[in-house]
Amino acid sequence: MRILTGTLMHETNTFNASPTKLEDFKVLQGHELFEHEFWRGNAESTGGIIETLQAEGADVVPTVHAVAMVSGIVEDEAYVKIKRMVLDAVRSAGQIDGICFCLHGSMYTRGAQDPEGDLMKAIRELVGERLPIVCALDMHATITEELLQSVNAFTVFRTAPHTDRYDCGVRAAELLLRIIRRGLDVVTVGARLPFLVCGENSMTTVLPMKDMIAEAYAVSRMKQTLNADYTLGFPWADTPHHGVWALVSGESLYLNELREIALDMAEKLWEQRDEFRFSEESHELDSALDIALETKGTVMLADTGDNPTAGASSNLTIVLEKLHQRNIDRTLVAVIADADSYTACRSAGPGQSVELKLGRRQPNTEEPYRVQAHVRSVHDDIDAVGHSKERCNAAVVVIGEVDVIVTERRIAVYDPQFLQQLGVHVEDYRLIVVKSGYLSPAYRELGSRTLFALTPGQSNISLSRIVYEQAPRPIYPHEPNTAWNRDEERKRMIRVK
Repeated sequence: MRILTGTLMHETNTFNASPTKLEDFKVLQGHELFEHEFWRGNAESTGGIIETLQAEGADVVPTVHAVAMVSGIVEDEAYVKIKRMVLDAVRSAGQIDGICFCLHGSMYTRGAQDPEGDLMKAIRELVGERLPIVCALDMHATITEELLQSVNAFTVFRTAPHTDRYDCGVRAAELLLRIIRRGLDVVTVGARLPFLVCGENSMTTVLPMKDMIAEAYAVSRMKQTLNADYTLGFPWADTPHHGVWALVSGESLYLNELREIALDMAEKLWEQRDEFRFSEESHELDSALDIALETKGTVMLADTGDNPTAGASSNLTIVLEKLHQRNIDRTLVAVIADADSYTACRSAGPGQSVELKLGRRQPNTEEPYRVQAHVRSVHDDIDAVGHSKERCNAAVVVIGEVDVIVTERRIAVYDPQFLQQLGVHVEDYRLIVVKSGYLSPAYRELGSRTLFALTPGQSNISLSRIVYEQAPRPIYPHEPNTAWNRDEERKRMIRVK
C-alpha cells in the first residue's frame, strides 16, 4: 500500500502587517524529510501520520513539508511556489492508494483567501474523485465549502492548549487505512454557526468546551459515523470564511443521517454560546497587576494581546512600561523580540550597560521604548524545547528592577525549560509575564496563580474590540442578537452537497 503525505501549516494573523515569506517556512521536499527527526512526535500531526502508516506496513510517499510560525499574511509568491512543489510531487508519485495530509486550516494569502481549500481542490483534480483523502486539522481551522468538497474525511485537535497533535495524526492515518481496507465511500458534512470565539474562551479542560469534546467522542462512536469534531476558526484574521463548524465524516449511504448528526452537534454548541467565557481569571492590566502583587508565590501573567502563538509581533513594551511606572520588582518578562536590541546586547557583552531602542510602545506605532539595560547574559542558539523545537538567540537584561528576555526573533516560549536554559529560575520571581494566550500546562503548574491581562495588540482576546471588514455578518458575539436556524442550515447543507 502506497500513501502520499504532506504538511502545510501556517496560521495567518491578518492584523500583523509583517508578511510571511517563503524563507520563513521550513520546507523539505520528498524523502529529504526522512533525513530529519524533528517531526517525530512533533507539534504537527505529521509524526502521528507517518509513524502510524509505517507501523502498518504502508509505503509512505512524502511530498512537501512546509511549516512556518503563525505570523502575518503569506506572500502570494510563497504559497504559489509551495503549491507547485506539492502538485509536482503528486504528479510524479506514481500509483497511490490514498492521501493523508497535515494542514492547519487557517492560512491566508491575498491571492487565495482559502489556500488549503485551493490546494486540496487542485490535488483532487489530479488524483480523481475516487481516491480517498484524509486531512488532520488544527482545532482553530477556518472551514470552507471548497475544503469540504475536496477531502473525504478530517480529524481535528481535541485539546486546547493543543496537546494531542500527534494523536490527531494517528487518528487521521488510522481513518484513511480503514477507508482503504474496507473500500468505503466516505464524505464529510459540516454545519456552520455564525460565531467568533478565541482559544482563551474555549479551553477543553473547562466547560462548555469540555462537554463539546465529549460530544465529539460520543458521536464518533455512532454506527453511522467514522469521525466527528468541532473547528472553532481563528479570530485574528479578517476573512469572509469565519464560523464555528461541526464536522461529521461517514459513509455516503448515511448522508442524510450525517447531516442531522452534524446539526445536533452544532445546535448543542449554539445553545451554550453565552457560556464561552475566559477560561482563566482575566482583568485589565492594572487590575491584573494589583491581584498579582497580593498573591503569594509566583504568579504567571499572560500578555494576551501580544501573543506570538496567535501571530502577534511579540515586541510590544506596554506591560514592561507599566511595571516601571508602578515600580514593580522581582518580575520577569518573557520575551520581547527585537533583533537590533539583541545585537546591541551581544555587542556590549555580559556585565555591561547598553542603551536600547526596545520594541514598540503601542500596537499602531513604531516608536520604541528607550531604556538603559544591564546585560546579565547572552545566549546563542538556545533550543526553545516545547512543541516548536525551534532555536533562537537571546539575552537576559535588567531594565530598572525588571528582568527581560530579549530575543533576536519571535519565539513561542511554550515550555519553561527555555527559561532554565537561560539561567533564569522561576522561584526567584513573584511575577512572570509571558507573551501568550492560554499558558501551557507546564507554566500553570509552576504558578501559584494564573492570570490573563487583557492587553491591546494583534492578538487582542477581547474580540469585541477588533474591527472586522470581511467577516460575514451578523456574527456572534459582535451582534449579540445573531440568530441561527437549524432548518435554514439544513437547506444550505443540502444545497452545497
